[in-house]
Amino acid sequence: FAGMPCWAIGQAVTAMAGQNIGAGDTFRVRKTTSTGLCLNLLITLVMVLLVQIFGKQLILLFTPASPEVLAEGIVYLRICCGVNSLVYAAMYTFDSFAIGTGAATIALFNALLDAVIVRLPVSWLLAFPLGLGYPGIYIGQALSPLLPAAAGLIYFKSKGWENKRILHLHRA
Repeated sequence: FAGMPCWAIGQAVTAMAGQNIGAGDTFRVRKTTSTGLCLNLLITLVMVLLVQIFGKQLILLFTPASPEVLAEGIVYLRICCGVNSLVYAAMYTFDSFAIGTGAATIALFNALLDAVIVRLPVSWLLAFPLGLGYPGIYIGQALSPLLPAAAGLIYFKSKGWENKRILHLHRA
């Protein structure tokens, strides 16, 4: 539930960036993306604070009878719904911008970077060779959006997307 506002804002950024890139208004693409990023970070921060404050109550909604599951669920929320959620919100906003500007391959690359290149090996390394167990997996998940968010920021700050050719349909 905490991620739903992030995803909704991302979808809005995709639509508005696409409309503005189609209109050739790169200033509005930048403004839309910057505003979406700020809004996404703000709402995600509120959601993170709520999850951190009410983590125990949230877990109790799903499993009131198991103290072990409650304890593990709280650890998971503390690690995976923290500051890293703000990085994820940035990553998702930049991916949404890229899709809107016609560069879905950037979002694909970032998804692979997030899930396969960072999350799996880091989670495995922390959980098994370093012996952290489940918390190692959670930490790997929490760290995974760092590189994709940086890649998205670099693409956003670049001028390459501004000169991208768009398919123009002319009426005969």
